[in-house]
Amino acid sequence: MPTITMRSTTTHEVEIPGTDITFEPVGPIPESHEDIWFEALTDDKDGDAFRVAWLVHDEWGYESWEWDNPSTDPTEWVDGCFRDFRNSHDGGGQEARDDFYREMVEAVGEDHVFVVEVYSHGLESYSVVGAKWYPDRQWDVAPACVLAVPPDATNPREWADGMMESWTAIANGDCWTVITHYVQPDGTVSADDAIGGMIGRGYAEEAAKSGVY
Repeated sequence: MPTITMRSTTTHEVEIPGTDITFEPVGPIPESHEDIWFEALTDDKDGDAFRVAWLVHDEWGYESWEWDNPSTDPTEWVDGCFRDFRNSHDGGGQEARDDFYREMVEAVGEDHVFVVEVYSHGLESYSVVGAKWYPDRQWDVAPACVLAVPPDATNPREWADGMMESWTAIANGDCWTVITHYVQPDGTVSADDAIGGMIGRGYAEEAAKSGVY
């Protein structure tokens, strides 16, 4: 399991650009104000207010992810069943991988089961076998995993590719929490919130900027 480290943060006062309003944030904020987003709001009761948002690493993103249990009814699967048979993960090697593959084919059909290869060179990349070009295939790539997608997936391959893209982001610590504060003209924070589990910095930034989570 990779170590996910939160960026260096501080808890000093924040000044809202173009105003003389400052506020004390709840929890850590980025050192660079370029990583904080401000949105002017109109509030009939309190006058002009501001929505202020920023990102911190979701340190629990990796640990909170749960693949479906293969022993459950496949029609109840949400994320599918995934196993990594490298010794550093679930273990068991090629024989265990092949046994699991056959078990999943029996459960959901061959079209819904994929062998997944891992490119491991510092960070890791997971993809259906043959889906991506990787350097150093002889040493750094192994077809060590199996993914079985839910039987109601209408395009199993597309579903598998998307899920492996998300899993790659999570495994590499690219999982974020959006912190949001609502700041009144007098500098008081009238509400604050934290939405975690956002996969991919680009997606998390768009959510923070737009306020749509």
